Amino acid sequence: MPRDFSIKDMEMAIRDNIKVISFDVFDTAILRSTFRPKDIFDIVESKYKNNFKAKRMLAENQEREKYNGECTLSGVYKALGEIEPAFKDKLEEISNYEVALEVQHVVPNNEIFDFYKSVKDKYKIIFASDMYLGSEVLRLMLKNTGYDEHPIYVSGEIGFNKSEGGLYDYIIKDLGIKNEELMHIGDNYASDIVKASQKNINTFYCINNYDQSFSNKNVTGKKIIDLYDHKNYPTSFLVKLLTEKENSNADIYNKIGFYWGIIFYAFTKWVVENSGEKKIFFNSRDGFLPHKIAKCIMGVNCEYIFLSRRSSSLIAFDFDYPINHEKNLYFYNTLRFQRVNTVKQLLECIGFDSKKVISKIKKAGFHGDEDNIEPFKFNREEIHEKTENLLLSIESEIYEHCSSKKKNLLNYVDSLSMQSNDIFCDIGYNGSIQYCVESLTDLKLDGKYFEVYKRSIQLDCQKEGYISSGENLTYGYGGLLESIFSAPHGGVVGYDCCAPLLFEDSNQRINILNRVHNGIIEFCLRWHELNKKVNLDIDIEVVKLMVLRFLKEPSIEEAAFGLEVPFDNGSEKAMENIIWFNQERIKSGRVVECYDRSYWKEAFLMLLNNSQYARLAKYL
Repeated sequence: MPRDFSIKDMEMAIRDNIKVISFDVFDTAILRSTFRPKDIFDIVESKYKNNFKAKRMLAENQEREKYNGECTLSGVYKALGEIEPAFKDKLEEISNYEVALEVQHVVPNNEIFDFYKSVKDKYKIIFASDMYLGSEVLRLMLKNTGYDEHPIYVSGEIGFNKSEGGLYDYIIKDLGIKNEELMHIGDNYASDIVKASQKNINTFYCINNYDQSFSNKNVTGKKIIDLYDHKNYPTSFLVKLLTEKENSNADIYNKIGFYWGIIFYAFTKWVVENSGEKKIFFNSRDGFLPHKIAKCIMGVNCEYIFLSRRSSSLIAFDFDYPINHEKNLYFYNTLRFQRVNTVKQLLECIGFDSKKVISKIKKAGFHGDEDNIEPFKFNREEIHEKTENLLLSIESEIYEHCSSKKKNLLNYVDSLSMQSNDIFCDIGYNGSIQYCVESLTDLKLDGKYFEVYKRSIQLDCQKEGYISSGENLTYGYGGLLESIFSAPHGGVVGYDCCAPLLFEDSNQRINILNRVHNGIIEFCLRWHELNKKVNLDIDIEVVKLMVLRFLKEPSIEEAAFGLEVPFDNGSEKAMENIIWFNQERIKSGRVVECYDRSYWKEAFLMLLNNSQYARLAKYL
């Protein structure tokens, strides 16, 4: 776990007279995988019930009161058997299970371990711990995490502890050295630093993740600790991973990705677990990472396919009806309300060359195809009259163009060997791509989406959302969500002999996405490894809280992310950032327009309130 110190800092703290270097064990030499040490008891309780955690802690407290603050694990379990008769015949079994969990869920503290390797051949090394676990258990933990065998001083065995100073006196006498010849490294400021310093022992303080998390604005601001539930042990593992990342020096892209890791993992796991024996088709571009997680991390046999709004639902019109007929209305609205800047870009969304209809473009009221069609006015009314007139006037040209596009689409779908009831996985909203495929074929797919919205026009296909089916929790954040879910490759514009044709993606977008995705994959790999040791099912409500916190209460660093990520909305010629923080327009009195045009309005407000234009927020 990264700290606010380096190996060089520790090496510089070594005085010339130092002969022995002592390491505290927990949260110094090694780290637990849980947010708090006693969360291991929750795992034990999940197996043995009977309010184990509370009674186990009561037994420990009773033993410490008897023996001047110290206790052994055997003594604790003897007291536990007296407190809870249901455990009496299983004390050894439960005790062994607790110890096994402790051994299983520790990892080396990399910074301390690197320092240890640099000094272990130059100084005598010892370990000292205020702990009820025996030295042999600690020795196994240290060995499993890479440390060599060294003397271990454990308060529970010796009867003296660091917190009152007696263990230091015992160590000094046992080693036959002077106090000032010992350097102790630890994370507990009271017992490892203050008490040792009072005895003229050299010390080095390394703040632990738990303490650091409560003072780190990145952690508290993102409400990560609020997810923690001491009776729901999976959240303990989750909060530990997230707080470690936020306490690190990772860049904002990696932190955003890591934060979204559990969301991607849980979503993918839900898709996989609800697929049964059906084959899963993860759709581009939003299924890119779920496909990687399912195939490469979870080992699921699945496919990644290339279908897009541009290659399917934007050309899905029923040619037997007018383009704005009720049967075509969903797809018509999808086209005419595209977030693009010019007439040319709008028609490029379906691959149509605007030069072919210049006269009709002008007849609809535009000067030419480069005319701006931004729909936003100062009064927040959207205007689409001219755009609608244009689309109605070129219906026949659109239908002729879409006819050949449909044929190519059908050839591609045929090449996928899809079967009815196969899983079609995408980010979701209304299932338009799935509906398009079904309307053009005899297939009836099973749509699994991140979210399914409740819309005025409902498409008739089987679909359900992971975080909701109809609550519209993420409504209005499509551009932001798709910028995180999206693949680092261009969108599908059509097909050539069943091969998908992709537009050339922005290098900036690819670079940012790769960095965010690295954080997501890093989390998923670590979480998957933890799942091999103990089942960690994160509650869907936790996932919802995390999604909605990010969307509605971004930190200033997260908000700035929206300034850098271009969203293409299916067209390489219509790139715009998630946040429309256009200072020139803001200065010219168009702050309302910039706010309305932003896909992530809360982030826009965050940036506005932290800028020289903060006073303009009252107009929004």
